[in-house]
Amino acid sequence: QRIDRIGWGEWEAMATDNRYSVPIFYFSEDHEKGALRKFTPSRRAVPAGWDTLHPPPDDPGKLEFLVLDNVGTSGTYHWSTSLDEGRSSQTRSYQNVEGIAFAELNGQPTVLFVSKDLERLFILYEHNGTWESRSTNSANAGGGRYMSDPDGIMFLGSKWLYHNEDGSTPGIYVQDVKKDTYYTIFEDRSPVDYGDGEETSGLATSPDGRCLIGCLQERGECFVFKREDGGSFELADQRRMLRF
Repeated sequence: QRIDRIGWGEWEAMATDNRYSVPIFYFSEDHEKGALRKFTPSRRAVPAGWDTLHPPPDDPGKLEFLVLDNVGTSGTYHWSTSLDEGRSSQTRSYQNVEGIAFAELNGQPTVLFVSKDLERLFILYEHNGTWESRSTNSANAGGGRYMSDPDGIMFLGSKWLYHNEDGSTPGIYVQDVKKDTYYTIFEDRSPVDYGDGEETSGLATSPDGRCLIGCLQERGECFVFKREDGGSFELADQRRMLRF
């Protein structure tokens, strides 16, 4: 059933803050005039279940929209109940949002998302209402070039943010968010002469964190990656060799 509570939009991805018995949800919209949403269900919706995202009319929870208070590469932000404010902010500062993730970075609640048009990673520090943005373009350590549009993202462990890419030689990359350093997991350099070009998609890990899954969307090929040392993609040094 459609989630009516968040309204209409050109949805791209969602993330969950599950630190509480009733999660908080974030939704990204892939449109230059979209609005990034935060939905906080009623705390009475315990345990979390169907009604968490389909609340009754008399207990609808709280729907808010991201508003960056300034332009640039850092500043403050707030969550507004005005859809128009949210749309104006996204139009002005972070058009066409793709992947979104929630993390506890340095022990603090943090929301991360990428703007496809700007090719930037935005980081919201929920504990103090500040934000920053960084370019996703990188000539990566160990080879590879993350120079096209960012797409899906996935946060693992305490600092690792995995990226999909939509572009001419799309890849899967991992970023040490604390150091803002990127490493290449995989990069497709085969020519594509159909559709809108190739992109990577479908980031996921196995339950034990020892397998990383990623796909090439247009070719319909999916890959499973393992570390040669048998380590976890959540915890271990990403500079170790991979096999797939």
